[in-house]
Amino acid sequence: MIHLVLNSPYLGGAERSAIEQASMSFEVSQLVFHIPKITTSIEDTDVYKFLQKKIPQCHISEFPFQKQLFQVSRTHFLSQIFGLLFIPIAVMKIYFYRKRMNLSKADVLWLNGNKAAVLFLMSLLCGEMQAKLVWHWRDYPSTSGMISLVKVLLKILKPKRLLLLANSLSVEKSLKAWRPISSIATDYVYNPSGEINLKEFLKVETLGIASMLAPWKGHHDVLLNISTNKKELQDLGIKRCLIFGEEIYQTSGEHAGYKKQLEKLIRKLNIQDFVFLKGNAMPVDIYSQIDLLVHSSVKAEPFGRVLIESFLAGIPVLSTGLGGAGEVIGEHFERGWVYQIHHPQDFFKQISNIILAKNTPEKLGLAKKWSYSINGQIPGKLKEVFQN
Repeated sequence: MIHLVLNSPYLGGAERSAIEQASMSFEVSQLVFHIPKITTSIEDTDVYKFLQKKIPQCHISEFPFQKQLFQVSRTHFLSQIFGLLFIPIAVMKIYFYRKRMNLSKADVLWLNGNKAAVLFLMSLLCGEMQAKLVWHWRDYPSTSGMISLVKVLLKILKPKRLLLLANSLSVEKSLKAWRPISSIATDYVYNPSGEINLKEFLKVETLGIASMLAPWKGHHDVLLNISTNKKELQDLGIKRCLIFGEEIYQTSGEHAGYKKQLEKLIRKLNIQDFVFLKGNAMPVDIYSQIDLLVHSSVKAEPFGRVLIESFLAGIPVLSTGLGGAGEVIGEHFERGWVYQIHHPQDFFKQISNIILAKNTPEKLGLAKKWSYSINGQIPGKLKEVFQN
């Protein structure tokens, strides 16, 4: 049996990827899903509803998770200090809750992400666990807070059946440097795409951004680029930019209030007639409305699931190409286009290249083919990882 511990009750890219990887790789009878309960019944959460839709017959359970810990920010020191006070309580809650979750029957315990999964791992390291532990990282390791405590525990206890699974080569490289002992194994498997409808590339009228709202995702940089180049973009036939996403991880620190900051910046730049915040939407709805995806992260991106989804939709991608996103775009930019951050002129130049270059359809074809191959490799890779 494979017990998958989800990182959050909110349906972000990490949760969507884990559920889709599980559904495409294993039989429903092999799977048990565990959703953290924070404030409301798990039946009311987006993750639960997505699971019911994707794998209707799957077994789902809940486990307690401290709201105060969920809201801890990796970038806010006082938030981390406050959150650390709740760790003993949270770990003990999970420790005594394990019997209800039937974890003794698990062959593999698949820990997705590094919020709830961190507390799970800490509770497991404090007791005996026969299952293989697969800690699935969909972000780069932090050097502070709960992650630093886990690192100390790993160094002391030296677990024999733990694998750190990354979602890109870039993240795996960082995990190899982070792990406290070299005997802890690492591997990687790319995130999958969702169900995407292919559209024919004809013209670019609508730019799109699809990500959670957070400063490191670079929305503000795109707004400044648009403001600088608005007339030139309109001359190319571009009429609007749609921003999909919400503040799904309601942490303190730099994430807090970012949506309001964006709304204020849009008004200040006087681009209300060009840029529109659309909130959350399913991938099939996002890609039916946009003609070019702007992937604007200003820090290294662990993977960039929206890139593969855009490839499969036949939509060109303009990315900053940092971290795992660079792997997806390709070393020689063979599957997409890259622009420099904080550089409005290069932003406009690359959009012009996408629209005017004769090789754009060829590039889109290569990107789509590569994405299909990545999706096809996931089931075999996960089975190999879990069985070894």
